[in-house]
Amino acid sequence: LIYITKEDGTRYNKEILKQQKYDSTTIPYKRGDIVDAKGTKLAVSEKYYNLVIDASVINYEEDYFEPTMKALAQAFPQLDMQTIRRHVKTNTKSAYYVPLKLLSYEEKAVFEDIKKAQTEKDGKSLVKGIWFEEEYKRVYPFNTLACDVIGFTGKDNTGTYGLEEYYNDVLNGTTGREYGYLGDDSTLERTIKPAVDGYTIHSTIDVNIQSIVEKYLYKFNEENKNAVRTGNGAENVGCVIMEINTGNVLAMASYPNFDLNNTKNTAALVGN
Repeated sequence: LIYITKEDGTRYNKEILKQQKYDSTTIPYKRGDIVDAKGTKLAVSEKYYNLVIDASVINYEEDYFEPTMKALAQAFPQLDMQTIRRHVKTNTKSAYYVPLKLLSYEEKAVFEDIKKAQTEKDGKSLVKGIWFEEEYKRVYPFNTLACDVIGFTGKDNTGTYGLEEYYNDVLNGTTGREYGYLGDDSTLERTIKPAVDGYTIHSTIDVNIQSIVEKYLYKFNEENKNAVRTGNGAENVGCVIMEINTGNVLAMASYPNFDLNNTKNTAALVGN
């Protein structure tokens, strides 16, 4: 044993480590908020959940399959259960399949309640191999308000346009990770590196003044629409309101605007 350890210890150690089971889960960070001068939230990140199916766990025991399928069908009627059943049966080693994304906490809770109510075996639920990974979605409570100032983000949390882009590195945090591995006694050991959330941006925009400015820009457009030519009252109209002594921008708007929660909607371009 001494000879083997000395001469081939490293090689045998690698062989053992190759047989150990490792897994890791990403812990998302929360992107910082953007607020107005009084703390009113203009851009926030809300937590949602992705449904993850681990077929390898469901197939570990025959008794797990039907209770798990039944619970999924009850909790998520929008699922194509034929596809889910086929995936679990034909991909027995699959540990990560995401059929639903951006579920609310309430939708997640429905499944958890059904799981608790399921028939138990040896004091444990027969619903296995289902878990939820957290994800944050960028939401803009005022939709079109200050859209040119705020800007928006893509799915990868990268800011596009406005404050979201200019302060992208400040608003973004650092992703965390949870590591799992089987120890020497075959118990699951976990190490967690927590996520670091982004910072909040306090702008000088005043929501009340911003709303008034946008109200009158819209009014101007409606009063002058199709007056000289077909389309909007002006090709582009804008307004900036600043504090005289500080230079703080209290409102900055232009027309037409767009919905920050639905940036792919081209309706705002009609009339240009």
